[in-house]
Amino acid sequence: MSHCPLSGDSDLETIMTVRTSEVAAVYQAHFGTEVGPLFQGIETLTLRRSRVSDLMFFDPPVTGDTRFYEQLARIDWYYSADKHEFAYSRQRIPAGARVLEVGCGPGFFGASLKNHVYLGLEFNPTARAQAQARGLHVEATDVADVARREPGSFDAVVSFQVLEHVDDPGVFLESCAALVRPGGRLIVSVPSADSFMRFNLNDVLNMPPHHVTWWSDRCLAWCAERYGLRLTELHHQSLSDGGHRQWFLQQFSERALLKYLGIAPTGPMLDMGLQGRLRTLTGALAQILEFGFEDPMMEPRGHTVVAIMDKPETEP
Repeated sequence: MSHCPLSGDSDLETIMTVRTSEVAAVYQAHFGTEVGPLFQGIETLTLRRSRVSDLMFFDPPVTGDTRFYEQLARIDWYYSADKHEFAYSRQRIPAGARVLEVGCGPGFFGASLKNHVYLGLEFNPTARAQAQARGLHVEATDVADVARREPGSFDAVVSFQVLEHVDDPGVFLESCAALVRPGGRLIVSVPSADSFMRFNLNDVLNMPPHHVTWWSDRCLAWCAERYGLRLTELHHQSLSDGGHRQWFLQQFSERALLKYLGIAPTGPMLDMGLQGRLRTLTGALAQILEFGFEDPMMEPRGHTVVAIMDKPETEP
């Protein structure tokens, strides 16, 4: 891909390149998931950054299929019933609002809403059936099709941890924005590229075929302006909110040990050598260091950022 999937510009910075064979090996080792067939004919993935939109994206943008996501859904923590961004967002949706959730999964957020009119969109058949079993109205419909069918008809459009999975984020965001009525809002949560997530080692869930884009605060602000919205909040969860204290501390310990030993960290991608083998030691250190977080105020930014974007009452 020679252009940014958001801005269309070709003023790109190459951040790094990884081999798909190594990505597939880590998926197999960590999750017992076979992703090799999804990379057929593709030897490398390159992470690029647009100097215009600040979006970071993998080239090519290989996305997971239904089988891939059904395998991940068997991991007990993959779908969380009580995410921090759920509670944060509920407080910002008025009672009686008509709500669309794009990528609703098994329906945990929708089921937590009270006195709202709700529609969920979900392609994973297992997750969709679970959401429907919770009494929710859920369709296997693309958000772009809903935007053509019902433009400007929702008080709130929400999407949690979905945007980073789609290979055409421009169409996705344009469709979401089109569905918001004047005076309504779009709420999007993504893993924050302005957090420790950017430096995680062997974090293949932050690579294709799972995540194909990385999102900074600057990029989210650019998107709001691009799609005629006003960015009213950028909320970064704390490590405690996401339950990620030990994850962060393991990464911190790993980098500190490598620098102490005079070894330059290889970056936030893959390392099958010494850096990867330090994980057992740094995992134990993280459990000890966690006691040092006496107060959440001591913590750096956590995994997720929530962007609240409002549509003006009178569109420009």
